[in-house]
Amino acid sequence: MNCQDVEIHIHGFLDRELELGATLEVESHLETCTSCRMKFQELSAMRTAMQDAMSYHRAPDSLRALLQKPPYSVREQNRKQHKSLFAPWRMLASVSAVAVLFLAVGIGLQLQEEAPLDRLSEEVVASHVRSLLAAHLTDVASSDRHTVKPWFEGKLDFSPPVVDLSGQGFPLIGGRLDYLNARAVTALIYRRRQHVINVFIWPKDADEPQVEYNVTRKGYNVISFKSGEMNYWVVSDLNKKELAELGNLLHAP
Repeated sequence: MNCQDVEIHIHGFLDRELELGATLEVESHLETCTSCRMKFQELSAMRTAMQDAMSYHRAPDSLRALLQKPPYSVREQNRKQHKSLFAPWRMLASVSAVAVLFLAVGIGLQLQEEAPLDRLSEEVVASHVRSLLAAHLTDVASSDRHTVKPWFEGKLDFSPPVVDLSGQGFPLIGGRLDYLNARAVTALIYRRRQHVINVFIWPKDADEPQVEYNVTRKGYNVISFKSGEMNYWVVSDLNKKELAELGNLLHAP
């Protein structure tokens, strides 16, 4: 072992960390090398001085007790601290989850209520357009309600209310049978200037909610309401205001 090797191992030799073979080689070199022996003596003196100058303090009893506990106890304490720290956040997350759930249910219920009306309004518009295209606007063409109403007798399982609103600017043209909402219905036809208006009528279910509905589809205005025991669906290219006026006249007792 030469001086360069001793310089590498000198600190390990000083701390007695070298293996036996390396220790004997360092000792042998120090016996014959004055320079390395002096350096070793300097390092050894410095180490002694530092040890003498350093102060020692007794660890607090709480720290000693903590260090003497089994490792799992420390982990358990950390787990409890972690749980306590995040408990409010978990509660907030739970409350948020419940709020989102109620919101989703509310939206779902609203969509469930609106979807059938939307589908039915599409049927209403399609029937209105079909009546205009197929030149099958009326089965019974008359402005006399005493002619139109009896015509439906025996053709439907209900007697539709038929009113003549000529005095209010909505003359009755006639009526026909139609098929909507998976059943046969009454279609009364009115006119407002050059605008044709289809009024579809059929009985409402006993537990059916009183929901008013209006929408514009494909350029046609549609309003729906319930009056007495009947469902009313009114559709035309007439403007919304005048169509609502007809709706109010039909809705009146």
